[in-house]
Amino acid sequence: MIELDLFFDTQRFRIFDFGGKIEISKVYQDKIFSGYKNLIPSKVIDSNINLYGMYTFDTIENILNGVEENHSTLKEENDIKLLKDAITNKLNEYKK
Repeated sequence: MIELDLFFDTQRFRIFDFGGKIEISKVYQDKIFSGYKNLIPSKVIDSNINLYGMYTFDTIENILNGVEENHSTLKEENDIKLLKDAITNKLNEYKK
């Protein structure tokens, strides 16, 4: 599951809906309570997470062609695959 909140002084980025959407909120000083801040959503963006696989294949092709450098080890790649497989299995169990 991909859910993440990133807070900055002036904005908040919220990734939700299993990574499918990104909400950008502005941070404003509360007009009533001194020292408090409010979040006001300004827009929601579709992250096109379904395109992730296409980007993955592009990256692999670039690494094999020497256009891009691979920054992870074989063990790290295997650990990621095991994690993805475990998540997929849990999701499939949940759907039953």
